[in-house]
Amino acid sequence: MKRPPVVFAASLLLGSQAWGEPLSPAIDPGVETSALERSVVPIGVVEGDELFEVDPFRPVVAGHFSATELTPQVEALPADTNFMQHLEWALDRSAEANVRAVFWLEPVSVERHLLYVLQPGSKRLWVRELPQATEPDLVRESAGIMMSTLARGLVESADVLPGMDRIEDQREPVTIETPVPSPAEEPPVADVARVEGSLGVEYVGGSLAAQAPWQNGVGGHVDIVLRSGPFFRLSSAFLVPARLGGELALETWRVPIVATAGYRFRDGARARPEVGLAAVAEVFSWTAQDGAEIRGRAGTTGRFAISPEVGLTWRVFRRFGLHLFARMDIWLANVDLVTELASGRESRFRPHAVSATLQAGFHYAL
Repeated sequence: MKRPPVVFAASLLLGSQAWGEPLSPAIDPGVETSALERSVVPIGVVEGDELFEVDPFRPVVAGHFSATELTPQVEALPADTNFMQHLEWALDRSAEANVRAVFWLEPVSVERHLLYVLQPGSKRLWVRELPQATEPDLVRESAGIMMSTLARGLVESADVLPGMDRIEDQREPVTIETPVPSPAEEPPVADVARVEGSLGVEYVGGSLAAQAPWQNGVGGHVDIVLRSGPFFRLSSAFLVPARLGGELALETWRVPIVATAGYRFRDGARARPEVGLAAVAEVFSWTAQDGAEIRGRAGTTGRFAISPEVGLTWRVFRRFGLHLFARMDIWLANVDLVTELASGRESRFRPHAVSATLQAGFHYAL
C-alpha cells in the first residue's frame, strides 16, 4: 500500500547509509542512456533561509558542477510555501526537457536541513539530512558536493542511492500525483522558526546638558524579532558618573531602562535597517560637590521620554552580528535641581529637553 510522500518522509530515520559509499552501481553506461543526456539540474532554496541564500550559494554550486556536462540552476522558493508546494514545483521542473534531476533544500530549523532529489522519469523521491558543521561555508560546500555527485551518477532505473532514503517504499517506478495541500499533511517542522531572539552588549553614549555635552557608558539588550519584520527590544545601561562644573558642581549618575518596538526590514539579508519607537525611563541621581547652600546634599529622581529610533543590524557570521542604534530622546518629564534662597527659588541645573543617544556593539542570536 502506498504511503503519502510527506507522511513517510517525516518518519524516516535519515542518513541511514554512509555518504562515502561509491556510486558505481548506479552508473551503468548501458542503462537508461537517455537519462545521461539530461543537462539541466534545478536546485531550489527557500527565501529567508540564512544558511542557503541564493546569491552566496550559487557560486558554490557552480564550482562543483564546473567539471561536468551539467548546468545547475539555483532558484529561490517563496518563504511562505510548504513541503507540498515545493514538491509541486519539483514535479513541474522535472517535466521540462533536458532535466537530469531536481533538488531542493527543506529547512527544518536554523541548523538542520533536508536534501530532496526527484528523478524526472520515474518520479522517485529521495531524501537525506545534511551533515551539520560549525561553519556555514562547510555546510554549503557539503551540499554542493552531494548534489554534483548525485546528479552525475543518477540513472532512472537506480533503486539505491548511497546515503539517501527513498520516500516511496517500492521497487517499481511510480508516478507521484500532485497532492492537494492539506494542513494535516504538512510536515510539523518544515519551516524555520518564525521568532528569533538575541542578546547584545554595547557601548552607550548620550548628551545630558550644556555642562556635560556627552556621557559614556555600557549597556545590554534582549531582542525578539519576528521573521516578518516586527521586533521588540528591552535594554538598559549604566553611564559613567559625570562631574558638571559651573556655578554649582554636581556629580550625576544615570541608569536608563528602554523598551523599543519597531520594524526590521529585509528579512534574511545580512544587513537589516530598522525603525522604532522607544519609551525611556531613567533613574537620575545627583550629589552636590560645591555651592554653599547645598554642598554635600544628594538626591535621586526619575524622568521619562518618548524616543524615535533608527538602527542597523549586520550578521557577520551565522549567529554573531554587529548593531548600531540611534535615538532622539524627547523628555516629557525632566529633572530640575532647584535651591531655596532668601530671594526665592532658583534653578541650578536642568538637562536638555531633547537629547541624543547612540548604541553600538555586538549581539549573539539564540
